[in-house]
Amino acid sequence: MYYYRGRRGPKAQDILQDLESVSKEAVTRLRDFFDNLEKGESRERTSTTGEETTAEYVTVGRPRADLVETAERFIARVELPGMKKEEIEVIWRGEGELLIKGDRSNTIPDGGTILSSTRAFGAFEHVITIPHNARVNEEGITAKHLDGILTITIEKVGGSGATIEVE
Repeated sequence: MYYYRGRRGPKAQDILQDLESVSKEAVTRLRDFFDNLEKGESRERTSTTGEETTAEYVTVGRPRADLVETAERFIARVELPGMKKEEIEVIWRGEGELLIKGDRSNTIPDGGTILSSTRAFGAFEHVITIPHNARVNEEGITAKHLDGILTITIEKVGGSGATIEVE
């Protein structure tokens, strides 16, 4: 602490550390925003089918994902709430790249109007990169979709490219 005009306050070093932390977070968010902006448009497409109106928002954003490594395998978990397994495509591209593709649409009742939405809709692609020195067994790659979470298990050994069926 330092004293300024009789008041106690934080040290300059503490203030600089806080500013650095906020700056890093702002740079990360801006980088993600502009990276995602290149992948999609920000306009609304609406089509009417029978009794329901489907509003698709081709927006920025990709699903959140984790990649975990164990001694025997890599495990990727991807958040895909509200999607059916038929709407998801998983491709092992070789060279350590796992591609997750899909198209998320928003169905609203006939005559309904979206008043507020913070969810992303539209086509997306997300690449998960396995460490470059890892060898995986293409035959040992499985994908399972349960309760909005896509879990992809990649057994270690070796390989070059394959399409994986989502269970």
